[in-house]
Amino acid sequence: MVISANTEEKAVIVPTLFPFYNRLLLGNSGQKHTIMSNIICHYTNTQALNSILRADGIHLWATHYEHLNDLNEQRWAQHTIKQFLMKKHKITKDDLNRFYSKYPYIISFCSISDYMNMWRLYCNDGRGIMLEFDYKKIWEESEKHKKKTVKENWDMLLGVTYSSQRDLNEKFSIAKKLYNSRYEDLDEIDNDLGVCAFIKNEDYEIEDEIRYVRMKENYISFSEQDGRVKWTCNENRDGISYRMRDAELIPYTEIKFCPSAITKIIVGYNLPFDKSHEAICTILKQYGDVYSHLKENIIPSQIGKI
Repeated sequence: MVISANTEEKAVIVPTLFPFYNRLLLGNSGQKHTIMSNIICHYTNTQALNSILRADGIHLWATHYEHLNDLNEQRWAQHTIKQFLMKKHKITKDDLNRFYSKYPYIISFCSISDYMNMWRLYCNDGRGIMLEFDYKKIWEESEKHKKKTVKENWDMLLGVTYSSQRDLNEKFSIAKKLYNSRYEDLDEIDNDLGVCAFIKNEDYEIEDEIRYVRMKENYISFSEQDGRVKWTCNENRDGISYRMRDAELIPYTEIKFCPSAITKIIVGYNLPFDKSHEAICTILKQYGDVYSHLKENIIPSQIGKI
């Protein structure tokens, strides 16, 4: 299926092994597409492994959108969309911000395994690890928390669409088609604001990112005083923890996946493999047979070896 953005540029939506997911990647000109396989990858430092692997499953941190690497994350796309919603639904900016303020917490995956750009950006130039996941099992977890099955804190899993500020309206329209194909059960405003979590500045296109997003809604309460209705709005902080990064407090929430969702661990090209392999096996042993399937799937990066 081809969606034409204009006569010079086409967006190609490529079905993967799983019909419930399509990957969209646009180039600045011409036609580009990336064919996804059945795996997605998470690049991190070695210290994180102990907190990720637990006896009851895999625990990944979803970080509040304001504390990701793009300082304009969510804001610039959402600003444009809110202007549209204000006109369409004839509501004020204050009401829109209060009633429809969403708080995306994000886990970042990449569609490319053993990828030099990601090793350099997120693993201290190959001094980290890459965790390979079964895409279908990550998707199945997101399906348990879809909007129509839970009242709040619903989950989504989609690829990121990259855009410049100039092309934002056009790229938003294309991204929304992809988003709506997966989350058509949401209401219109949820759709419009939710898609903002999957749009990033084109400067980050080399990350080829896939996002697991947990959306949290404000709590809104009403009371009557002197014959008038008064309402208050407070951010939903259920399940939120905090960690320190330098002098900054970072809010995050843990999302748990089944142990079999992780299929492989790749050791970075600037780490001694034998020593790293021994350390990872020691960590796995403390959980008995929970991660036994990984013992033969700890391998070195092939960067620089081909």
